[in-house]
Amino acid sequence: YDFGMRAVKSILTAAGQLKRNFLNEKEDILVLRAINDVNLPKFTDADLPLFKGITSDLFLGMEVPEPDYMVLVESMQTVCKDLVGRSPTPLSVSSFQTHTMNVQPTKELLAKCIQLYETVTVRHSLMVVGLAMSMKTTVFKVLEYGMCNVKDKERFQDVLMLSLNPKSITIDQIYGNFDPVTREWVEGIGASLVRKCTQMETDPELANKRKWIMFDGPVDAI
Repeated sequence: YDFGMRAVKSILTAAGQLKRNFLNEKEDILVLRAINDVNLPKFTDADLPLFKGITSDLFLGMEVPEPDYMVLVESMQTVCKDLVGRSPTPLSVSSFQTHTMNVQPTKELLAKCIQLYETVTVRHSLMVVGLAMSMKTTVFKVLEYGMCNVKDKERFQDVLMLSLNPKSITIDQIYGNFDPVTREWVEGIGASLVRKCTQMETDPELANKRKWIMFDGPVDAI
């Protein structure tokens, strides 16, 4: 676990967002909710009781009201139930394409989707860790399609997700490399995707949409 300054900054960022959204709420409650939102998704089931015990000692008798994500949850349930999600495609981001989901909206799956949503609102990047076939990619997909299908666009923006399999290409192809023959820098796919997302900010139809770049697979260190 990371409890350094980066984690502290994430908590402060989350607390600032909560303060702007709930001006009349007590600050200690907002701080406790920010601590929970930032840290709960990364703990294992065995460590959750320890974390809750520490926060209960620091914030005696204080209970954090549950955030209202019912609109998003209902949208994700509909996406899973109907087996079809509406999501922009990387090839034609101005249009929508149907995708077969074939997923049961269990309580555990929806909880992970909500935790993922809370994390992406306070961090620029994150990593989902788990065994193979543990529905890591599915969590992203359900949240993506759920946010695209939700009606409350003031709270939940549409999502444009560009994904690649990092194991299908070399590290140089991902990050870029210096060609010793031509003496030129060859841009990697990762940088190309970042540039594509940046260029979308100039498009009025795409500027208000969230842009996610997902490396769907294990990423080797440089």
